[in-house]
Amino acid sequence: MPSSHPRHQILVIGAGRMGTIRAAAFYGSRTSTLAGIVDADEAKAAELGRQYHAPAFSNLSTALRALPDVRAVWICTPTPLHTESIKESMEAGLAVGIEKPVAIQTDDIRLCYQWAAEKNVPLYCSFQRRIDPSYVQLLQTVKEGKIGDIRSVRAVFRDHPVPSLEFLRLGGDIFHDLVVHDADFIMHLLQETPSSVYATGSAFHPSLRAHRIIDTAHCLLHFPSGVLASIELSRSSPYGYDQRIEVCGTEGMLYIKNELNTHVVSVTAAGGIAHANPVHSFPERFARAYVMEVEDFGKILNGKSAPTITCEDSINSTRVAQACGRSVIDGRPVPL
Repeated sequence: MPSSHPRHQILVIGAGRMGTIRAAAFYGSRTSTLAGIVDADEAKAAELGRQYHAPAFSNLSTALRALPDVRAVWICTPTPLHTESIKESMEAGLAVGIEKPVAIQTDDIRLCYQWAAEKNVPLYCSFQRRIDPSYVQLLQTVKEGKIGDIRSVRAVFRDHPVPSLEFLRLGGDIFHDLVVHDADFIMHLLQETPSSVYATGSAFHPSLRAHRIIDTAHCLLHFPSGVLASIELSRSSPYGYDQRIEVCGTEGMLYIKNELNTHVVSVTAAGGIAHANPVHSFPERFARAYVMEVEDFGKILNGKSAPTITCEDSINSTRVAQACGRSVIDGRPVPL
């Protein structure tokens, strides 16, 4: 049955990695139409626009003059530009979808949500684990009480491939870029925020060490209920994108395995047990989640639902990231 709602005209702001992923998702969306690409780098915008048959613009105001029916934007710019992009979009009355984090500082995050409330438009922050089918199933199983009371959570996030030095210097702090994903999901799972955070880290990659950028870290989150959560982070996984989580309770344990390139398992006397490596990177691992987020955004624009990531959710994950950074510097736990 065809939808009774019109297809929403969406601009993607930013023509980098995430802009490419979002453009593809909106191009194939059932609820929305990719109206155009906006990027200060006109050549990059034009290249992505050609790929998905969408016009390209160097700034938002020019795009809106040419496309007056645009209803919303999805912002994929570097994190330091998020606040400015959100403000400009909301002043134009547009709904906003945005890659995490909403902003670098918690005061700016609160300000962005305040603008959304004043303009009566949704602000949708992407934390793809919240909608990924495996994570959703794990959450539901915990809610049903099948593993009893949670005692500990362990997450592993080993990135692949190593991002560019330019990206890491602009907004690639390992805590704000990586730990926020698992921290958000763990807080959502436990329905509480940590009372303290301890983190330690190292820089092994020579080009990163020269700029004092951590590429390996361990974080321990202590929750008021007594639950302990550990998050292991690495910028360099040589075998593929390693993304796992384990939840241990009084009645059992749940875990999410890696997504593999293929699901064929070989068992032989000579070679033992062998299977394929994990998928290349996050676009492959969370491909379904990115499509589902775009469709979820369309439902919100239709008034059928509201964003599940709240202002406090966004602030809490950023506070954890900030506390991890302080803990590495101070060499001690940091209370939240």
